[in-house]
Amino acid sequence: MPGAARYHTATVYRPSIAGQLAALKWFRETVDPGWACGRIAHLAGRCRELLEGLENVHVVTPPQRQAGLVNFAALGWLPRRMVGLMQALVDRGYLVRAIFHEPYCLRVSTGFYNTEQELIGLRDALGELLDAGPDAVEIPEFPPELPDEPLSGIRNRRSWLTRCRANCQFAPHWTPRL
Repeated sequence: MPGAARYHTATVYRPSIAGQLAALKWFRETVDPGWACGRIAHLAGRCRELLEGLENVHVVTPPQRQAGLVNFAALGWLPRRMVGLMQALVDRGYLVRAIFHEPYCLRVSTGFYNTEQELIGLRDALGELLDAGPDAVEIPEFPPELPDEPLSGIRNRRSWLTRCRANCQFAPHWTPRL
């Protein structure tokens, strides 16, 4: 077969399959999937509760629909500063993710392996950083294309969800509820 197509193969790397099988076996025998799902829901709810207790934090994720993910925004902060806030939390040992599109927020992902003490530590670290103000965090060099307007909460949730629907060309079956 001529051209680059000759490099397309359909082989399976068997050691990775064996590793995945061992991990799934451990999970089912040691953790109990039902317990893990309940634990994740509990920790996400606890994370939400802790973040809502902070002044100038808006929890973006709708209540009772968060799975293990809790999105939040620091009100009055530029999206670029929010990326700096993310990096400052990472530097303190809390791995959070920045969302680089509307609603420009940070995301906590809770897992069954997390502890409530870790969530309390995250809240405390975030509180200290928010008290220090946006100028106390460095703006990373990435991403270059973020708005230069402070966040004041969800401007218009309905229009944001409408735009999500319009931009779901890759997953047209997914439609956020209004």
